[in-house]
Amino acid sequence: MLAVGTGILLDPGELIALVKVRDLQVHFPVREGLWRRTAGQVKAVDGVSFHIEEGETLGLVGESGSGKSTTGRAVLGLIRPTGGTVSVDGKVLQDLTPEELRLERRHFQMIFQDPFASLNPRATVASIVREPLDVHGVGTPSSRAQRVRDLLESVGLGAAHAGRYPHEFSGGQRQRIGIARALATSPRLIVADEPISALDVSIQAQVVNLMTDLKRELGLTYLFIAHDLAMVRHISDRVAVMLAGKLVEIGPRHRVFGAPAHPYTRMLLESVPDGEPGKRRGGSHGEQSALPPSPSTGPGCIFQRRCPFAERACGAEVPDLTPVAGEEGHRVACLRSAQLPRWQHPEGPSDPTSPPTA
Repeated sequence: MLAVGTGILLDPGELIALVKVRDLQVHFPVREGLWRRTAGQVKAVDGVSFHIEEGETLGLVGESGSGKSTTGRAVLGLIRPTGGTVSVDGKVLQDLTPEELRLERRHFQMIFQDPFASLNPRATVASIVREPLDVHGVGTPSSRAQRVRDLLESVGLGAAHAGRYPHEFSGGQRQRIGIARALATSPRLIVADEPISALDVSIQAQVVNLMTDLKRELGLTYLFIAHDLAMVRHISDRVAVMLAGKLVEIGPRHRVFGAPAHPYTRMLLESVPDGEPGKRRGGSHGEQSALPPSPSTGPGCIFQRRCPFAERACGAEVPDLTPVAGEEGHRVACLRSAQLPRWQHPEGPSDPTSPPTA
């Protein structure tokens, strides 16, 4: 860890990271009454900081409503943050003019959750994939046509598919079209927002393996947002765990999955169903794991109401992300992480690098 003038501890990789997110905040107003006066705020993202090194995949996990997708959209500048900064390749997005931001967008793209809603049903596949090239004026018409053919082949489709429409494809094929569109301008960063959640289980592994192969071949950098822990474990180099707009744990994949330091991370891993219908893997959390995330902005830890290890101090002090003793790059926001009982992954010491199967 390195200290900077503000007293914030930085990982060494953050100094040369492609993406740097510092104290990101995205708040949405709550309006009431006839005059729609602002009665409060929903803090969808509240003080999130992380970095992504070039060529790395950072997995962002958490239950629904934790702020994952809002974070991803703010990283790309699709949502203007309430506070904090996002810098990509040394350029702070909030400091760019609209025209400068438009020019920079060719270097970072997004794969959307719904592969059908994100494609224009009235446009052919060729038009959809070529659109980013047209918008940014990349190449000549003939070179763009060749680029479209190459992109379709790279995602497992062919030139014969170029003249068809989205409704003529399966969900997995439509997501491949979305991936090809995201790759059109040769971006350095891709934010994948739940890219497999709308797909059949048999297709999910194919799409994840495709993304892994493309990363290796093209040197891509991913922010992979998902709630499927098995896929996150396979594709990610590091994992960040998000709860109610805040990061509660971040670290190397093998540490977050093999020795999680936060009770919420343990709850997520233990909540994965086993082979028996209606039965969870079990663990130490009992009924607390079934409670919904609390929108409370009161004092103390945001997980205290659900945590079986909470004590009085947890209700008075908001924990910051602090290094886990002896674990470089592994940080946790928990006052009692050092006192928690030892935890073992419910699936045992399996190999997290083995590819998922269709």
